[in-house]
Amino acid sequence: MRDYDLIKERISYCPDSGNLYWKKTHLTQNEKEGDLAGGRCNHGYITLKCNGVSYQGHRVAYFLMTGDLPYSVDHINGDKTDNRWVNLRAASHSENIVNQGFRKTNKSGIKNVYWNKAKEGWSVAIRSNGKRHNLGTFDTIFEAAAVAIPARTRLHGVFANHG
Repeated sequence: MRDYDLIKERISYCPDSGNLYWKKTHLTQNEKEGDLAGGRCNHGYITLKCNGVSYQGHRVAYFLMTGDLPYSVDHINGDKTDNRWVNLRAASHSENIVNQGFRKTNKSGIKNVYWNKAKEGWSVAIRSNGKRHNLGTFDTIFEAAAVAIPARTRLHGVFANHG
């Protein structure tokens, strides 16, 4: 957070709804006291500008609740706009990454499962702590999924996201 005192002075947070509100009217801005602070940005997150500086809403919410700002603030349910307190947690960069759903380029529809052309089967590969875990190649996508899901839970713990 670039200016902790300014954020505390100008923004309030409702933990139940996840909404941020302006506390004070600013003569140089269009915001009025009680108005929602911020809006959805191109990347899907709630962002707001305070004194000309952009902030991500989930980071502001976490800071206002704890007074702390961890490296990453993770949305537990994966919804970038859901800034309710029950949906936010501190995370390392790698923990935040493993909580993502499957990529748009995923063709199997199952996270960490892909068609291995060379082996002519469905392969499972999971990254954890910077290491790639190759868990085998299987005849059916169902066999691969049956291996991927428990392995992801074991390797990623509470941050495991099954897509």
